[in-house]
Amino acid sequence: MSDLTGKSIVITGAGMGLGLAAANVCAAKGASLTLVDYNEKALESAVAEVHKAHPDTQITTITADVSNEDEVKNM
Repeated sequence: MSDLTGKSIVITGAGMGLGLAAANVCAAKGASLTLVDYNEKALESAVAEVHKAHPDTQITTITADVSNEDEVKNM
């Protein structure tokens, strides 16, 4: 992955683990992020962590359970 400036990336499961790691990598490469997780508190912590390391990253959050078809449609 090279420069992602000007790209928008949606990451599900972004509250922790691999999703959070992916968010940090994408932010470091300049992407704008939409972070999705069913756990609102974990999502808030993830945003704080990404902004601490990459303060200029534009982040939108969506609290949703991607295993629920209706919630995905509402995203």
